[in-house]
Amino acid sequence: MKEKLQEYALLAEIISGLAIVVTLVILIFEVKGNTTAVQISNRQSISARGQGMATLLIENQDLRVVLQKMNSGNELSDLDESLFGAWMNAHHRIAEESYNLYEEGQIEEEDWNIRTKLILNVLETEFARERYRSRRDDGFFGLAYTNWLDQALIKEYGEK
Repeated sequence: MKEKLQEYALLAEIISGLAIVVTLVILIFEVKGNTTAVQISNRQSISARGQGMATLLIENQDLRVVLQKMNSGNELSDLDESLFGAWMNAHHRIAEESYNLYEEGQIEEEDWNIRTKLILNVLETEFARERYRSRRDDGFFGLAYTNWLDQALIKEYGEK
């Protein structure tokens, strides 16, 4: 009888060990699925904000004129500079959020590379880079983002 109880106890221990292994496998798949869902959600959020910026550019004649002036090297009025600054700051906010999500593994590298190209394109003129440096020095952006962007600007344009 005692041996029979020991056999049952051993069998129960084996079954409970298997149950733990099965539970862990299920949890691994759930976590992986949740990570994918979070990445998709983050991609959609960033994409929607980027589309909002594109729509703003399409619908706002004043902004298009300012960007055209700036890209042609023409002088900008104070109002032009304010409009450009607001537009650029919005791009930076999206880029900084994307950078943080990328660093946390919440968006894929391909999505981050697209956002990188966009922010570097926004900063292609000296005026835009000056504006960035001013905002950076005022603490407008997070340190990790500015460290990354400073290095990206050196690589892309040979300067900060």
